[in-house]
Amino acid sequence: QARDPVEALRLRATRLMVLRAGEVVATTPPATATLNLPGRPGQVSFQVR
Repeated sequence: QARDPVEALRLRATRLMVLRAGEVVATTPPATATLNLPGRPGQVSFQVR
């Protein structure tokens, strides 16, 4: 869906875990967004429910 190779790399999803031979070799904490809007929750999770 990217228009060029640079955009394809920019839009690539962050890996939460990297596995090698069945072992976890790297992890990244899940992304959270903080909102400052009245009447809205303070944080947003990007997980699909």
